[in-house]
Parts: sequence; C-alpha cells; structure tokens
Amino acid sequence: MKKIIAYTFLFILFQLIGSFAVVIVQRIVDGTEPDYFTSACYGTFIANLLTIIFFIACRWMPMSCLTTNHRALTSKFFAPALILMSFTMLIPLAAAEELIPEAMRYDKLGDFFLELANNPAGVISATLIAPTAEEIVFRGAILFAALGFFRKRIGDGNKAQWAAIILTAILFSAVHFNPAQMPHAFIIGMLLGWITAKTGNLLPAITVHLINNLTACAVNYNYPELADKAINESMPIIFGISFPVILSVSTVLFLLSLYIVKREMEKKGC
Repeated sequence: MKKIIAYTFLFILFQLIGSFAVVIVQRIVDGTEPDYFTSACYGTFIANLLTIIFFIACRWMPMSCLTTNHRALTSKFFAPALILMSFTMLIPLAAAEELIPEAMRYDKLGDFFLELANNPAGVISATLIAPTAEEIVFRGAILFAALGFFRKRIGDGNKAQWAAIILTAILFSAVHFNPAQMPHAFIIGMLLGWITAKTGNLLPAITVHLINNLTACAVNYNYPELADKAINESMPIIFGISFPVILSVSTVLFLLSLYIVKREMEKKGC
C-alpha cells in the first residue's frame, strides 16, 4: 500500500512542479505572470513528460507490459474492436456526465480543452504525453502494485484482481479534482484497468486514452462554438441527426465492441 500512496503522491507532485516551472520561467524571462491557460498547457506538458521519464527510469512497472508482441495484440479483431470501443464510449459517457448537477461542474473545463486544442504544446500534451503518463502511473505502476498487495492478502483470484482495478479507478478519478469528470474517469479507469489486468499489457489502455483525448481536442478545434453546449445540443450539429439516434447507435456499438474485446482476450487465454 505504501507504493500505491507514493506513486499517487509523486504523480500529483509532478503536476505541481510542471505548473510552478512555467510560472518561474516566465517571471525570469519577462517578469510577468502567465495566464491560467498558458500555465496549464505548458505545465501539463512538462509534468507528464517528467512523469514518463521518471517512472520508466525507476522501472516502477513491469517493462514487459509495453511490448507489442503480446498474444492479445496479435488477435485479428482485438485492435479494430478496441479502436471502435474508444470512439463509441465517448458519447454515452458524456451523456452520463450531463447528469452531474451544474453547480458541481468546473466552469473552466470547456475553455481549458478549447485552449489545449489551439496550443501546440497543449495538443501534444493532451493527445500523446498525458495519456501515456497517466496510463504508466495508474494502469502501470499503481495497478500492478495493487495487484501484488491484494494477492498477498486475499489470494490470487478474481477478488484480488477486481479490488486492485477498483482502487486504481478510484485514485484515477480522484486526481482529476473535478466532480463532473470523476464518474467518467472512474468508468474509464475500471474499463482500462480490466483490460490491462487481463492482458498484462499497457498498450491497449494507452491507445484508448489517446483516442479519447484526441477526439476531445479535435471536436474543440473544429467546433469551438460548441464548447459551452450540452451533449444533446452539440452532437446533432456535428452528425446532422437527432441525439437519441446518436446515443442509441453509439451505445450499441460500444457494447458490441466491448463484447468482441472480451471474446478476443478469452480466446487468447487472457
């Protein structure tokens, strides 16, 4: 448990270091304070890059989980189903997020993703560096540490595996520090934790997370006027059909792709 706490603390610490580094550099360069979005964009870039380097250098996760020759990855239908799942899960989760009371939402969140989409460092950070760093920490270091912790206490079975997955998902949602994002992050954390625990490989989780963030940035870049609209208002503008149809189709495709991912993992003995 000490490792789990330490890894979580270090992740948060690196986020703070990145933000403070941007403030200090700008003060030195021109004597001014960076605005919130500049600090956030460049701060997350620095923080997550440091996280990747530090956690890999310290080997705080099995390096074998980054290999591309895992048996599940060689399945004919696993990768296409995983990619389909990555896209189709977004609309149902976003719709569920709309159920969070307005008072609990972070007002700057939409503006933040809009700013990221228009900042080169922000795009690289959000679509590549951040997903990789978060998966290395949560589905890499923390999940495998939690698996070891629970297996020692409750045996090497499904109970230990699900205890580790749930704990990792709780920590992953908590570090977002935004009540509106927490249910979304928890569900994604559970899903990615399950896939990682079953395959022992981190690349599927990184892929799903990357596509998730890339899609958010692409939508905000191409449709900035939709940043403040609810999901049931914005999706019909993008797709040109009613929201109930969009939600129904995306939900069915998500469940279908999830079933195929599960089937392919079982066929490969995961």
